[in-house]
Amino acid sequence: MTIYLKNSIYACLLIILFANCKNTVALIQTDIVESNSIDEQTTTQLKAIEKLIQERVTENDIPALSVGIIKNNKIVAYHNVGTTKRGNEQQVDENTVYQLASLSKTFTGIISKELAAEGKLDLQASITNYLPNTLSETTIQKLAPIKIHHLLQHRSGFPRDAKYAKRPWKRFDGPMVGGYSEASLLKDLEELAVIAQPDERCEYSNLGYGTMGYILERAADMPLADLYEKYLGDKYGMKRTTMDLDKAKALGMATPYMKWWRNKKTSPWEMGYLRSGGGLCSTTADLCNIMTQQLKAYDQFNENQQLSPLVLMEDKISWADNGGYPYYGYGSFGYNKVVDSTLVHYGHSGDVDGFASIYTFFPNQKIGMVLLTSSGGMWVHHLEWAIQDILLEIEPRKSIEVAPETIAQHFGDYKFRRNQIISISQEEGVLKATLPRIGVQEIAAYAPNKFFLKHSSGELILENNTLRYVDGNGNHYIGQKSQKLVNVQ
Repeated sequence: MTIYLKNSIYACLLIILFANCKNTVALIQTDIVESNSIDEQTTTQLKAIEKLIQERVTENDIPALSVGIIKNNKIVAYHNVGTTKRGNEQQVDENTVYQLASLSKTFTGIISKELAAEGKLDLQASITNYLPNTLSETTIQKLAPIKIHHLLQHRSGFPRDAKYAKRPWKRFDGPMVGGYSEASLLKDLEELAVIAQPDERCEYSNLGYGTMGYILERAADMPLADLYEKYLGDKYGMKRTTMDLDKAKALGMATPYMKWWRNKKTSPWEMGYLRSGGGLCSTTADLCNIMTQQLKAYDQFNENQQLSPLVLMEDKISWADNGGYPYYGYGSFGYNKVVDSTLVHYGHSGDVDGFASIYTFFPNQKIGMVLLTSSGGMWVHHLEWAIQDILLEIEPRKSIEVAPETIAQHFGDYKFRRNQIISISQEEGVLKATLPRIGVQEIAAYAPNKFFLKHSSGELILENNTLRYVDGNGNHYIGQKSQKLVNVQ
């Protein structure tokens, strides 16, 4: 097949996709929850958020999105747009169920701390204390140095993914099917080749969190799904939160659609023993409910160091050797918005192609947000960052004039970990940066050595031959200048 023919077919598919947009995007429905506490400022913010959501959903042809907003540690509004399935008339609401993907790790962290508080789990113990004695002696020796807290903080040396997880069309980001059995998990542990020593560095690991869920089940002597429903449902009131896919569907689950083809229906992931790292299902209402409790727990911790299983960051580690954010606790990231170092926020996100989730809260400012959608992608993070700016009243930065020779000093390639390159250049008078994941972005200076992204969230800070890239979530990445680029006028 020729490249021309391939491109023609692709163009036709895009035409079909966008032709159907008008049938798939419903008007947003906003439910003001704490109406007696809504002041004029909050009302203005909620209207701006509603307008923003409608624009982003329409622009990206999103089948369904449910958003919850928290202010002053109270749920103030739910914004819902779209339907549970393309072509039907059932509007999503705050009780619609979505799969949380990696956001599940936050709740695995909470349950780990619950069991630790009850004396059923020792966070400082070797993971081999909780694994079956049927593992080979070689495997026991290999895993013995790894402690429970290493798994929870992604510092175990486990690889990212399980070798024996069933994803028949992984190349196209297709769903897991058939689950992940105990036998598959134990086989992965037997054949595991650690990629780092415990505590050597952070390496995000779904397999590590799958193993953590298996350990929780054995420590509590309770089936995994029942364990999560006991603590999340009974203790924290998350009655529509479950690891049981059949139950999630019965409760009213949104149908997921692929992020690279929004009209292509996919299915929830059948994750088996990996679901403690990505298979939990929940609703905006349930997540906002526990977020308000978590915000209050952080208030008490900040005031008098009172610990709670909901406080996941008292034992935190730097995610990278960069001397700053982000940090990672037990299933939760800690960030700061670069515009103001006091704007510290915690949370996690998730994306399994069909579903995506955002769970973010600012304890000092007493605000938070939950976003759940049935078709993921980077647009969800862009929406999150824009909502943050509205709630925090962050004004857009304005560009300033900087001497051309000063700007030209910064042109070049900057090398980051894992051989990633960020390039800064100028083409036809326009400053540009090529960034990981989001590609070429137009940038503008707001100081001689500081640049912000004009059409996205994030900024670049240059000092000597070092470049610090800070994305919209507050992740810091540091790279060294490797070579000079030619300035193209």
